Amino acid sequence: MPRRKALITANFSRSALERLRAHVDVVYKPWGETRRVLSEAELVEELHSSGADILVVELEHVSREVLEGAELPDLARGLFEFVAMSIRANVELAARVCGRRPGAVKMVGGLTRLRLLKEMLPHVLRSPLVAAARYYSGSLGCAVMAASALGYYRDWWEAAAAMSPLERLSPDEALAAEYQAVYTSWEDFYMRFEVV
Repeated sequence: MPRRKALITANFSRSALERLRAHVDVVYKPWGETRRVLSEAELVEELHSSGADILVVELEHVSREVLEGAELPDLARGLFEFVAMSIRANVELAARVCGRRPGAVKMVGGLTRLRLLKEMLPHVLRSPLVAAARYYSGSLGCAVMAASALGYYRDWWEAAAAMSPLERLSPDEALAAEYQAVYTSWEDFYMRFEVV
């Protein structure tokens, strides 16, 4: 099997890059050195010209056009799986610190717009997910407090229930078992590159 190649525009430490280079070829163009963030068209061009099949970004916007233009079939799912695995690691850390797991994980903000992530999370987390149907949580929170203070609702809870519908998703046991194996592998890999 040919070695995979990664295009990296995020800032990595030298030691992390050396460890990564033991596993994949690396084209390293960090924004910290280049002093610029690539446009979507430039990202696609860099992926094509470098022959990279892995993309690691920090500031660049990875849109549908980038995913389709780069012709990386597993990239979108891989990005969402990485985010989902990271969320699970944080939920597990919070559960250890608090001494209990949440009954359901709540999701608000911009990530709620990502349908694939929302559908994946309950299975990765092995937990129910409650996601706000409206992604603009900051301004919505202000509107909830204002509506409550002005007497349109009895309290914040009633205002939030009326103004911010929730979507509830449950894990499928078969998918949760598959993602458990993926998470175990991800966690092992992540721990090896902890200093990145």
